[in-house]
Amino acid sequence: MVRVTRNEAAARLGISKSTLDRVIKRGELTTETEQHGRRHTVWVLMDDVSENPSGVTSEDSGKHIGGDTGAENLALQAEVLGLRELVELYRERLTDADWRYQELLGQLKPLTAALPAGEPTAPKAKRWWWPFR
Repeated sequence: MVRVTRNEAAARLGISKSTLDRVIKRGELTTETEQHGRRHTVWVLMDDVSENPSGVTSEDSGKHIGGDTGAENLALQAEVLGLRELVELYRERLTDADWRYQELLGQLKPLTAALPAGEPTAPKAKRWWWPFR
């Protein structure tokens, strides 16, 4: 069994995310939920029969020159998968931060409208720096 994100599971199955959500809701796929404070990540548990994200199957990985290249490829593929998940997590955090920023700007607009208008003042005459004129 392999734990993959919803996006990766949808890509492996060749279906959209909304279709994957319906399949999960019907109970046809097993999932795990990982809590991150108020947020959570849904992991889909799938058999390791399908191809890896790089397109190299486990049978092909041993056909390279050298003894450990297959294991190295699998390790690198796992690292790439982890990095993709990290990018997705940071993308979600950035979207949330942008939403919070926009909300704060929306709250500031009524506050600035409630402030009294400032009185225009004439600028002071500039003092000449040279004492002998």
